Amino acid sequence: MVRDSSAAWADCLLDVRPNDVKVFDFRRHQRDVLDFARGASAQKAQIILVTDIWYSSIAPFANIVVPCPVSIPSAFDSGVTGLAMEEIMTAGVGDTLGARSKDRIAKLESLRKPFNLGS
Repeated sequence: MVRDSSAAWADCLLDVRPNDVKVFDFRRHQRDVLDFARGASAQKAQIILVTDIWYSSIAPFANIVVPCPVSIPSAFDSGVTGLAMEEIMTAGVGDTLGARSKDRIAKLESLRKPFNLGS
């Protein structure tokens, strides 16, 4: 999980492994996100790009590109389809991992109880 401050993103690249990276890049496409994705690709990460219909400049070196419509009857673009795609992909990973995924989630829920999280 890469956090907000791009100043620490190089530290995250240190631990990137093949099959690790999923990138979200919607308008206004940011140069630092492109630089991070390019660095991850150079380390042989498989880039899954979730982007808008204008395609991020990450698309040419992404392994998979998932373009999402964003227009709604509003002055602003919507991020709902990007969120929906994330939920679909997360469900697919959970299904693929099967019992391993369910065991990990159960352990997380158990660890959360003392902190009154997720109850």
